Amino acid sequence: MQYKLVWVEENVNYFDLEPSLLNYGPHAEMRFGYGVQNAAISGKDFAATFYLSEDDIERNKEKGYLFFMKKSNCDLLLKAIGAHRQDLEKACKKLLKLDLSKLTPAEFFDVYVGTASRLKPLFTAYSMTQPDRTVYIEEKLEEYLEDQPIASIPQAIQVLSTPLHTFSTSKKVAHIFKTFAESIKAEDAKIDMTIMDKSIYTIKDVSQDKKNTLMKTLNVPPYIEHMSYILSTFAEERLKMRFSWMLAIYFNELFLIELKRRYGILKSDLRMYDLSEFDDIIAKGILVPEDVLKERKKGFLKVLKDGHIKTFSGAAAVEYVKHHLETKVRKTSLLHGRSASPGFVQGTAIVFSYKHTEEHAAKIQDMKGGEVIVSEMTRPNLIVACRKASAIVTDEGGALCHAAIISREFNIPCIVGTESATKMIKDGDTLEVNADEGIVRIIA
Repeated sequence: MQYKLVWVEENVNYFDLEPSLLNYGPHAEMRFGYGVQNAAISGKDFAATFYLSEDDIERNKEKGYLFFMKKSNCDLLLKAIGAHRQDLEKACKKLLKLDLSKLTPAEFFDVYVGTASRLKPLFTAYSMTQPDRTVYIEEKLEEYLEDQPIASIPQAIQVLSTPLHTFSTSKKVAHIFKTFAESIKAEDAKIDMTIMDKSIYTIKDVSQDKKNTLMKTLNVPPYIEHMSYILSTFAEERLKMRFSWMLAIYFNELFLIELKRRYGILKSDLRMYDLSEFDDIIAKGILVPEDVLKERKKGFLKVLKDGHIKTFSGAAAVEYVKHHLETKVRKTSLLHGRSASPGFVQGTAIVFSYKHTEEHAAKIQDMKGGEVIVSEMTRPNLIVACRKASAIVTDEGGALCHAAIISREFNIPCIVGTESATKMIKDGDTLEVNADEGIVRIIA
């Protein structure tokens, strides 16, 4: 079975790995009618890499298209997103009112489950908006536009994808939009308990005049109008979901801080607990032996196959990733992706990998302006960097991703879904980014 790397994310503890597979698989199947069947997620050094089988990717393309092209399904997903965000916010507010040090193990466990149980369905809803679910919509839209009297297909897609709103993050809570490596990873990290009383972003309306004019000029059929609605609406919803779960994950650190106080265990060790083990230490105070954790420092892996999850630890995890998940990438100076925001620039590459988020702050500080950001996918911590950049190139993503949204807002070229930009490009390379054609050249 062949796999492809789908995303890389920081701040993924080992006890988060199994829920991630369940959210993308059985939970999505039960809630929305389809989910992945064969996937894997590998954890190491505070980061995770998520893989899907090529069969699942193709299946998601077809199933995703059928799902989103039904207005009732879009309404169902939107309703679920709104409800889950609201429930999660209530759970976080409840958590912040408690003194965890005064709770019995049973009470402590109930509070933990109450928060986690509201985070998981939001991740399930988020999984439904991943790029592999909407790529056929983008392709069908491109096919339609090829036969229309327009100057630029990427420009037309950008107009048709115009969001209803833009989001500006608040400087008062800037620490929330740092990498988790900066904000919570340290053993002595402090949690800001006042954040829920503040607005973390402001919303501004975006003019829909260009979109409405283009649709009227082209006299678009109803199915194209619906595609425009999908791209505009769910790009915004993905961003709102991310803001919600960023806060929840930030506050979830309170559980690790309290466990460290109770049992004298480093947070870095607690992050290597498996799901059932994390439940056991919260509810019963049962610790995982040090030799087990030492082996897990090499790596930890969960594989979902036909509804069943198998666990690999230490050297076994490393070997499985090497032989079954990682693919050798042929060195090339020419990369292809999807245009998320049109334009053409030349610039110097600056690579932001979410496997090494501890480097981000210094790199952002050192940016002179005009660099081309290269990343697996941009996250909110890179907004400041994106303001300085001349273009964005990513391994992952589609029309609904963060890089697509932010590049359109800042009016800079963006190419997403190259799959291997972070492997092929290094800091200081001179790049030619042709986002009208979806091509990146390494020219020096």
